[in-house]
Amino acid sequence: MSTTMITHDNNTEPSTTRSETETKEVISPTLVEVASVPVGPNIWELRKQAAAMAAAMKEAEETLRAATAATKAAVAESQTVRSTKVAAPVVTSPESEGFTKVGYKSKGKTYHTGPKTFKTATAVDASAAASASEKPRAPRAPRTSHDKETDEASPQRIAKNKALEQAQEIVVKECTALLTPAVQQEINGSIKYILNYSRALQLRLEDKPDDIVTEVDGQKYAFSRIRFLQNRYFINRVREAYEKLLPDAWLSVFQSKRDENTYIFMIKKYEER
Repeated sequence: MSTTMITHDNNTEPSTTRSETETKEVISPTLVEVASVPVGPNIWELRKQAAAMAAAMKEAEETLRAATAATKAAVAESQTVRSTKVAAPVVTSPESEGFTKVGYKSKGKTYHTGPKTFKTATAVDASAAASASEKPRAPRAPRTSHDKETDEASPQRIAKNKALEQAQEIVVKECTALLTPAVQQEINGSIKYILNYSRALQLRLEDKPDDIVTEVDGQKYAFSRIRFLQNRYFINRVREAYEKLLPDAWLSVFQSKRDENTYIFMIKKYEER
C-alpha cells in the first residue's frame, strides 16, 4: 500500500486569502472617511426655534405699542391740566373779621410825601397853556471860542491860574530838591558808562500836609500835592526840570506799592526811540 504525502509551503498562501486581504485594504479607508462626516441639525428643531422667535418678536411689538399709547395719554392729560384755570380763592377783608388793617411803610425813598392833589382844568388854564405853546422859545446860542476866551480872561480865572502856577512851582522845587549836588554828580558821572543804569529816589509826603495854600489878591486857593503827582501833565513839567540837571537821564514817577505816601522817582539812561 502506497502513501502519498502532501506538503505545503508556509511562505505561500492561497489565492483566496490574498484576494480577501486586498479587498479589506481597499474598503477600510472608505469606511473611515464616511464615519468622519459630521451629522447636521434636525430641520424640525430649526422650524420650532424660528416659530418661537417669531412669537417673541410679536410680543415685543405689542408691549412697545402699549407703552407708546400710555405715554401719549399721559402727555394729553398734563396739557389738559395746564390749560384748566384754577379759580382764585375768595379773600375777605380784615375789617370784616374784626381786625385792623396795618399798612407797610417802605424803607426806601419816598417819592410822595403828602396826599396827591389833582387840579381841575379851567378855561383860563387852557387858554394860558395854548398861548404858552404858541409862543416860540428863543433858541440858545452855542458857546463859541470868544465866550471861552472871555471866561479865561475874567479876573477870577486869571487869579486862579496864577495861584495854580504858584502851587505847581512849590511842588516842582520839592521834586528837584531830591537831586542834591552829590547825587547829581554821581548820576551824571555813571550814567554814561554803565549799561542799563537806574537810580531810584523817594519823595515822602507823610510829614507834609496834602494841601498847598496860595494867596492871590487876598483870595486863598488850596491845591493837592497827590493830585499833582498823579497828573501826567504835571509830571511832564517835572521831567523838563530834571532834564536840565540830568541831560542823559529819563525820569518816571509812580506811587509806591508799599506806602501810599511815598512816590518813587526812577532815573534811567535816556534812549532815543
